This record gives sequence, C-alpha cells and structure tokens, in this order.
Amino acid sequence: MKTYQLMTRDVIAVRADTCLDEVARLLERHRIQSVPVINEHEQVIGLVRRLDIFMQSGENGQTAAGATAADVMKHRVTCVQEEDEISDVAWLVARRGLGMLPVLREGRLVGVISRSDLVRLYAVVG
Repeated sequence: MKTYQLMTRDVIAVRADTCLDEVARLLERHRIQSVPVINEHEQVIGLVRRLDIFMQSGENGQTAAGATAADVMKHRVTCVQEEDEISDVAWLVARRGLGMLPVLREGRLVGVISRSDLVRLYAVVG
C-alpha cells in the first residue's frame, strides 16, 4: 500500500506569520496535535505542535503578543513522499516516535499521515 492511499488530503496548514493564538485555535477546532508550516510555494518549512505552544505560553496560558508560528516551529521536519510504502512510513513513525508526517509530491504538501491513520489501518488488516 502506498502513502497516498491512506493519507488525509484536506490538510490544515499555517504560514510562518500566523499568530500562535490562531494556530492554537486550529489545533483545538480540528482536534489535531500538530500542524505543518508552509511557505508561499506550499513547501513544508516547519511544524508547530501543541507542546510548542504550551511551552511558549505564560502562567496565564496566553502566548506573547505578536508571537507567530515561526517563533516556535520545529525547523527539521521529517516528511514522506506520496508514493512511499506504508510499511516504511509506519517504521519511521515507530522508530522516531512521530505523531504526524507531512506527505509531499514534488516538494509540495499534498497530505498528512498520522499515527492514528496507521493504527486504524493495522486494526482493520489485523
């Protein structure tokens, strides 16, 4: 099975200049743990996790005024290609403890695949 057969195509992504409050709202609204950060060419340049926002928050739970995704994003993001084998993707997720991987086609974000997607697949396949 190939990654494109399991990936989520309707990707929630943000730009580097998206304010952290908006990123937090997106994560909560869509019940996701992380979100890719993309540039104007839809290339992945980072990843913001709930933990990143939490670590940026003050005692009152508020982020610093003007804080953006660029301020907290992880720059080194492991990505996979849409034609990659699911077994290879599952190995990456397990080996590196990743929750979500951006999926690329010709360097552009076309989907995401999560640990939950893989668990559902293996639960069905047995």
